[in-house]
Amino acid sequence: MPGTFRRARSCQQGADRSGVVIAAYRVVIQDWTKDEAIAELKKGGYGFHWYYLNIPAFIRNMDVAKFRARLAEPDLPLRLPAAQPSFGR
Repeated sequence: MPGTFRRARSCQQGADRSGVVIAAYRVVIQDWTKDEAIAELKKGGYGFHWYYLNIPAFIRNMDVAKFRARLAEPDLPLRLPAAQPSFGR
């Protein structure tokens, strides 16, 4: 597949969450087909769990044009959760 490269993720439990973001990036930014991104998600050796059927369905059903239009907005706000100090608690 075009643009294939290795990448890091935080842990095995995060494989599916990371996988959906990477698959969406492949489709929206790198112009992969949805089938290519789903194939990498499932068979790329990154730890996809077969029972999360909603993840490939999300990629298959996502509105790519809507994602691209939103990303093209010049004043796209960066929304991050407010930091909460833990102080070792």
